[in-house]
Amino acid sequence: MSAPALQGMRVALLEARMPEELAALVRRHGGEPCSAPAVREERVAGAAAVRDLLEQAGREAAPVLVCSSGVGVAALFAESRAVGREGDLREVLRRTTVVCRGPKPVAALRREGVEVPVRVRAPYTTAELLEALAGLGVEGRLAVIVHYGERNAPLVEAVAARGARVHELLLYVWRLPEDLEPLRRLVAGIVDGQVGAVVFTSQIQARHLFQVAASMERAGALRDAMRSRAVVTAVGPTCARALAALGVPPHVVPENPKMGSILTALADHVSRTRLSVHRSTRRARWLRPAHAAWNAQADEWLVRLRLPRALRRRPLGGRGPARPRRCSGAVASLRLRGTRDHLSTARVGARRAAGDRDDPVTSPPHAPPGAASAASASPSKRR
Repeated sequence: MSAPALQGMRVALLEARMPEELAALVRRHGGEPCSAPAVREERVAGAAAVRDLLEQAGREAAPVLVCSSGVGVAALFAESRAVGREGDLREVLRRTTVVCRGPKPVAALRREGVEVPVRVRAPYTTAELLEALAGLGVEGRLAVIVHYGERNAPLVEAVAARGARVHELLLYVWRLPEDLEPLRRLVAGIVDGQVGAVVFTSQIQARHLFQVAASMERAGALRDAMRSRAVVTAVGPTCARALAALGVPPHVVPENPKMGSILTALADHVSRTRLSVHRSTRRARWLRPAHAAWNAQADEWLVRLRLPRALRRRPLGGRGPARPRRCSGAVASLRLRGTRDHLSTARVGARRAAGDRDDPVTSPPHAPPGAASAASASPSKRR
């Protein structure tokens, strides 16, 4: 059985609705969850707005209801019960074409016994929602838009441009948490490199995190850390665009914008990255410490011995001065013969400096296989 993909990585979670479920998924992949809820949902007084909606919709033959959030759907039913108009709401819904953006409003309506005839396809952005509305013919009809925690202006403008009479409902708003200390600690942890990944499940989480960082005067440091050290994961395209607008394009965006998918995509990304780094490190373990150290030492000896430039080695990887002009084997042999006395002098001096522990000419540190024997061979044998 393969080891868990995250292998103890600290994963920051900003989810407020279901933090325990998301933390359990992180542990399942071998990570260490670090929860710091970034959003608080605050209900607003909506009794008057719901009464007005029911009055207008009661006079319509075929209104359209657009639900963007499960929380908004629950608030709509709660307000209708509070004003004693739940029966009127259900009567309106029987002749209403309901369009849901994502699985959460669908689940909320099903809990109330309401079926959803039109569902928006993944990844459930405003573009897919408008695509679903295109086949309904909203011109001249009442279109009720139940917003999420803030007003979706592009959606309202697009539906109004198609000739619909738009009625908006905003029954809850997104706020910062009352206790900001967990978010402050998270900002400090990301900046200090103590967090390996950050998971965003909504765009407002990203905006709130940077708002807290700005209040700490660490927004720039947070941006740099998330671009260079932490793995930034966004639940979908809308969240990814918000992060990009903040200067932090996400590293991971799953195809399916769900909790399970976002953690699976993060684990796959970390596994691929770790495998790539392991392979690069394994190659570097042979190339850099062995060849690079040997070549640097050899170049130093050759300079000290004042060998002809044509006999000096080129540094590893093609770096350094250009390769010198080649010379014939006979010329090289004559030049090597002329350096025999210099080689002997260098060996004696190096042995004295090293206390007779090693011969740096015949046994260079970290020499690759065969390097020591090649260096200790006499010029006559090399010929």
